Amino acid sequence: WKKVADASTRKRLMEHGQENVKLAVEKFLLGNLRGLAREVVREWHKASVERRQKVDLVKKSLVAWEEETGVGILKTCTAAWKRLVDAISIHRNREHGNA
Repeated sequence: WKKVADASTRKRLMEHGQENVKLAVEKFLLGNLRGLAREVVREWHKASVERRQKVDLVKKSLVAWEEETGVGILKTCTAAWKRLVDAISIHRNREHGNA
């Protein structure tokens, strides 16, 4: 009788131990998954910020280059010429409309 009770107690303790191990493993894996997901999001955000900074730096460099070279001067002169032509056109239309 005592052997049966001892075997039953050992079996119950073993099952309880196995359940505890399974629970610990599940908690560990879930924690790793959450940690991995958090790490992926953090690294993605960091990479996107670095990329955005690089794009902004390239844009600033191109604008500075355009302003220092003939391209920037040409754009400035062309824009000023267009404004002048538009102003003359408006002035002529007013003169001919009023006369």
